[in-house]
Amino acid sequence: MKANYSKLAILSLVAGLVGFLLALAPAPFPKLVSIPFGFAAALLAGLAGWSIRRAEGLRRGQRLARLGATFGVLAAMLGTLGILAFIRKEFNRAQQRREAWNQPPPVLEIPTPAPAPAAVPAANFTSNLPIVVLQAFGQSISRHAETLVRARFFDTENGRASLAAPPDYDGLGTINLRGNTSLHLPKRSFTFHTVNSQTNQIKVPLLGLPKEEDWVLYAPYEDKTLMRDVLAFELVRKMGRYAPRTRFIELFLTSAEGAVSMSHYAGVYVLVEKIKRGKDRVDIAKLEPEHRAEPEITGGYIIKRDHGEGDGRKFHTAHGGPYFYVYPRRTTSRPNRGRG
Repeated sequence: MKANYSKLAILSLVAGLVGFLLALAPAPFPKLVSIPFGFAAALLAGLAGWSIRRAEGLRRGQRLARLGATFGVLAAMLGTLGILAFIRKEFNRAQQRREAWNQPPPVLEIPTPAPAPAAVPAANFTSNLPIVVLQAFGQSISRHAETLVRARFFDTENGRASLAAPPDYDGLGTINLRGNTSLHLPKRSFTFHTVNSQTNQIKVPLLGLPKEEDWVLYAPYEDKTLMRDVLAFELVRKMGRYAPRTRFIELFLTSAEGAVSMSHYAGVYVLVEKIKRGKDRVDIAKLEPEHRAEPEITGGYIIKRDHGEGDGRKFHTAHGGPYFYVYPRRTTSRPNRGRG
């Protein structure tokens, strides 16, 4: 008579092997799935052993069942340890993010001009990119406080921009450090607003872009091509959707009035339209405080998926999060300084 293997023993071995292989995967989800496979393998091995002992015919599979139970136990143990390690790692990351947020905001100290003759004048500097000069009146630049600057934008003419040419824009602005993890990089991005002599924000067309007061001076430090974001925005616009318009620039940043030297050269930056509601930005309906019912509240929102910003205005969905509100702004968060 031909001996028959217990089907339960075979299933136990298969479940144990699958669970063991899932537990070895680097990602957390397979490790999580390996735990029920491990328990299933152990349970099937126990049922197989019990059924084999009670079988009247010749049935085999004790060794298969023991092997399945072994793999199942290993799968459950490795999967549990892997999930615990993943949870601990994520907890540490969250702790680091909270600590980074609670730290005093970084401050960028702008270098003063180097003593002559080391400070090479930049008066003869030219470029095939527009040139921007920001002079901060002896102040430092922080993350949260806005620093008043004199801003001069020199656009290209006949393919070249020069500091000796008349500026395309010569006025006041405010800047502050922008970003989160990028604040710890050697080259930092800035938020830039054009303002008048009373420091009220005013709409200005910069380097041929539609007039507005909210801008970003993006430092593509980690992008060695300097153009990945610019290219992505351009492709989106080619598809007929809105994406921020951009201009590559060469930035000079100094803390004092007077001659600009090459020691103030900050590098290649990207002037980017800051995402906001507006006719030439995200063209959505304007929401007013008195809009509290349909149909007014059915549109006119901007939401972003990003890191936390400490104001609690966030939510989650079944597909993830957190998501943060960008527009409409919380009216009590800061005074209205001419923003649309």
